[in-house]
Amino acid sequence: MRLEGLNPLEYEHPDDAKALEALENIPGVRDVALKIWELWLDKIYFVESTGGFVEINDNNSSKLYGLFRDACEILDFEDIPPFYLQSDIDGTIGAFARGVNRPFVSITYGCVERFNDNEMLYILGHELGHIKSGHVLYRSIANQFNEYFKELGTLSFGLTNLVSVPAAGIEIAMKYWSRMSELTCDRAGLLVCKDLDSAIKATIKLAGFPSADCS
Repeated sequence: MRLEGLNPLEYEHPDDAKALEALENIPGVRDVALKIWELWLDKIYFVESTGGFVEINDNNSSKLYGLFRDACEILDFEDIPPFYLQSDIDGTIGAFARGVNRPFVSITYGCVERFNDNEMLYILGHELGHIKSGHVLYRSIANQFNEYFKELGTLSFGLTNLVSVPAAGIEIAMKYWSRMSELTCDRAGLLVCKDLDSAIKATIKLAGFPSADCS
């Protein structure tokens, strides 16, 4: 059932909101993040997804794509973003949302092998929540902000001078907000799957527990 007119602020976790406000109160931080995205990550992620992943659609996996389409509909997406399957030689279980101007969702083979339909709905809803809430810019660079900031400082854009806080301080604030943003998207996932038990089991599996221990 589509949640028509759904606004992410309606399910946003208060700790997410507070951490994001603190992060964006740092002068110039969004301008710097956008420049990092424009110069490096937009191209990297676009080539990685289109060249190295398999795009899932009705033709190659109608069941999996149907679950993704259902999740998009429930969260009131007007346009369905690209959906990719990522190879994982070591059986890694993972999912992520990336992209600013062209967002997409990707899951690993491990998710397909170990999640039942309702658990899959939860994880898809979680990742779509990152897109709907506009999380992908900061989350894409959170773990490597300091390195990219240093690279940006060697160029002549002058943006690094706009930031009054050392790069390490911004990275800490960004990583903290990134963790808090997960609470919001856990709620988005639960809105999609509508089953707390499935949400808990999916989270346990993502943490690496064997499926047999989740019963």
